[in-house]
Formats: sequence, structure tokens, C-alpha cells
Amino acid sequence: MQSCDQRADRAKQARRAPDGRPPGQHLGQARRMLEKYRVQLWAQQLGTAQTVSDARIRKMLSP
Repeated sequence: MQSCDQRADRAKQARRAPDGRPPGQHLGQARRMLEKYRVQLWAQQLGTAQTVSDARIRKMLSP
């Protein structure tokens, strides 16, 4: 059975970018947009300062 620390370490490793490829600023922005999008879908009463759509997220992630 894994300890909580081991699980946390594995989760951190899974979130890292591949070696030699640091995450760009656009990936951080896309992550924040995804979080806001989740709020818009599942917790509308909280609201967000900026509207986010799946099309905007896809556009940011496209090469």
C-alpha cells in the first residue's frame, strides 16, 4: 500500500512536462482557463471574472 507522500510524488511527476521541454506560459494560462471553465460549468453561483469557452481553450492550445 502506498503512503500519501508516495502518491503525491507520483502525481507531481505526472504533471511535469517531458524532459527538455519546459512548460510555456500559454500552458499555465490554459490551465487557469480550464479551472475557470470548470467553475462556469459546475459552480455557476460562484461566477468568474472572465468568460471562458472550450473554443478559447482549444485556440490557446493549438500550435
